[in-house]
Amino acid sequence: MITIENGGPAFPVENRTDLSWPSGKPPIGMSIRDHFAGQTISAYIVSATDDIDWQMVARMAYTAADAMLAERSKVPVNPLQRELDEAKAQVAHLESLRPFWAKGFSSDSIAAQTTITALRRLWDMLGVSNQTMACIRLKELLAREPLV
Repeated sequence: MITIENGGPAFPVENRTDLSWPSGKPPIGMSIRDHFAGQTISAYIVSATDDIDWQMVARMAYTAADAMLAERSKVPVNPLQRELDEAKAQVAHLESLRPFWAKGFSSDSIAAQTTITALRRLWDMLGVSNQTMACIRLKELLAREPLV
């Protein structure tokens, strides 16, 4: 038989025998593993479509719960290392949010300046002074009959 680490009770209660529970002991509640899986399923259902494969969802939820328990059981090398790792993860996340046009530039301001320069050149070619007029002018040009 395979034993799965369940993380212990999610909402522990004091194990007292002087309460009038049918078994003489209060229930200890669901495991942390079950709680994590339930949270995963809740998040999944919010974005799910009508066709839900519940077997797949349950497997996915418990796989995620097991991964969370494994991560939870790790002992950090030291608190500063954990802070550094979290900071690196946050920087990577923020970098992923940079607009596509800014990727590859050393800063967003350089990318923005390059983009503005390109737009101004396009506006000059179209004989306009802003983005709205550029869109109108482009629509006019596209509506014209092609020159053959």
